[in-house]
Amino acid sequence: MSTLYDPENLLAPVPPLGWNSYNAFGGMHGLPADTNPLLPGDVALEERLILETADALVSSGLRDAGYVYLNIDDRWQDPRTPRDAEGRLRHDERRFPRGMAFIGEYLHERGLKFGLYTVGNTIACGGEEGDGPNGFPQTGSLGHEFADAASFVEWGVDFLKIDWCGVDEACNRGNAPFVFEKWNRAIAEAGGQIVLSASTWGEENEAAWAPNLTHLWRTTADVHATWESIISIARATAAESWAAVAGPATGWNDPDMMHVGHPDLTLSESRTHLVLWSMLSAPLLHGNDVRTMSAEIRDLLLTPEIRLINADRSAPARFETRADEWEIWSRPLANGRVVRAVVNLANEPRELPIDLVFPGTDVFAQTHTDPDTRRVSAHGVRLTLG
Repeated sequence: MSTLYDPENLLAPVPPLGWNSYNAFGGMHGLPADTNPLLPGDVALEERLILETADALVSSGLRDAGYVYLNIDDRWQDPRTPRDAEGRLRHDERRFPRGMAFIGEYLHERGLKFGLYTVGNTIACGGEEGDGPNGFPQTGSLGHEFADAASFVEWGVDFLKIDWCGVDEACNRGNAPFVFEKWNRAIAEAGGQIVLSASTWGEENEAAWAPNLTHLWRTTADVHATWESIISIARATAAESWAAVAGPATGWNDPDMMHVGHPDLTLSESRTHLVLWSMLSAPLLHGNDVRTMSAEIRDLLLTPEIRLINADRSAPARFETRADEWEIWSRPLANGRVVRAVVNLANEPRELPIDLVFPGTDVFAQTHTDPDTRRVSAHGVRLTLG
């Protein structure tokens, strides 16, 4: 079971693939050069960038490869007057002058799906111009779940991320099952067919309830664009307690949206990042600026074996860390083949030990593995499909 309104998990039978706005346009990792200087705060998010991103997802081939979700994260809401006289959540007209229904129509016309964001609290994660603590706006959905679900369905939303940011003991901490059960009822009442994402950071005993009330659930705190963060979060998500509850009938472990293509990562680190998320059957929601991504990053995201491994119905990968700073991730696939990812944990390129040269196809070289070609870059990966 996945949700009360989607008990057979027909909405997310494989991990969702797509893009999220936060890393590229949320202001946490710098702003694109064409940021509108008239927008408030250090956040670039606006209608123009979203429409250009939608077009880039199509023209790059990513949409046709399955990356169909375009998810707008925080700061689409109006911080000055969060709700209208009827209590409905308002969009920021400075950022989205034609409103959110227009965005939904634009995406659907191009064969994309519309994702949106809200918080389970009353106060947003960040911002300005609000009357909450530190000037944060009261743009959360707490106490407005049924009204907001009705708006989201009216706007054509296909994916909803509910963030736990700002939630504490006085505001839903420990009550996640009740909050998401309420969202299930609200979405069902509104007639919605929405993929529901719980961004609860692995802090709410998600394994006990999330497979019955959501389609994907966070396993950890946020992942950052550093090698240490990526590898540690992948390992945490590979835990047996998480692996036991994920799958086509229940939903997906979510180690957070990806930083593939982030300028602070090497190409090898981006490749390993994508491989590990795929081996875990995690949602592949990348956050780079697809309008300006390099050909190498585009081709990496388009690697067909990555998507096949990610969507396989077998259990997620297990890993073994060796004393010589090699890590072996292995996953038997449903068709009887075995995929192995050997990760170089060292900070310099090294020769792969001969006992770690597994038979099969070297996915990125597209050749049969050659024992004489064993060099793996720093934090790089040898992905073999046997």
